[in-house]
Amino acid sequence: MKNFKHIVSLLALLFSLTVFSQDAKPMVDNEPYEVWYKKLKELYTKRIDSENYKASERASWVYYDMLNMDASDGVEVTKLGPLEWSKANLYKTDFGSFEKAEREFKKLEEASQLDIKGNAEYWNYFTKCLMATDIYDLEIRLEEELREEHPEKFQTRPAKKKKESFLLKFPSLPKP
Repeated sequence: MKNFKHIVSLLALLFSLTVFSQDAKPMVDNEPYEVWYKKLKELYTKRIDSENYKASERASWVYYDMLNMDASDGVEVTKLGPLEWSKANLYKTDFGSFEKAEREFKKLEEASQLDIKGNAEYWNYFTKCLMATDIYDLEIRLEEELREEHPEKFQTRPAKKKKESFLLKFPSLPKP
């Protein structure tokens, strides 16, 4: 009977340690959450201040604005990829030709690669943190936090030019 009480006590202790350890914040390189997150945030801040990141953002805006997608197109774009979607839906886009869509996509890819290469320290550490923690919204958390703390660090996306309506081309009738 004594052994049974010891086993029950040991199981209760193990259960409580398991429950409490689930609330513990993940570690990266044996560093506590506060330490590695601060380092990641500093690297992210350095990244968004870089010209490579800014150029990548601008190229992304140009390309995705020219896709001219509706909200309902999101699933299909994700499924096909933006280039294949633009080929299948060229009539919806502002590219005019698939060759132009390819050129703009290449510019986006090149700008993205320069961002990755120019900010390799961030991307390497980000990947290490992601793999060690399984916190898949890390970059979203970082961006939201920095947007709140330093909104001036984020570029303002230029307003998309509205297409001129054919109704605006016709002169109005004179008033009687």
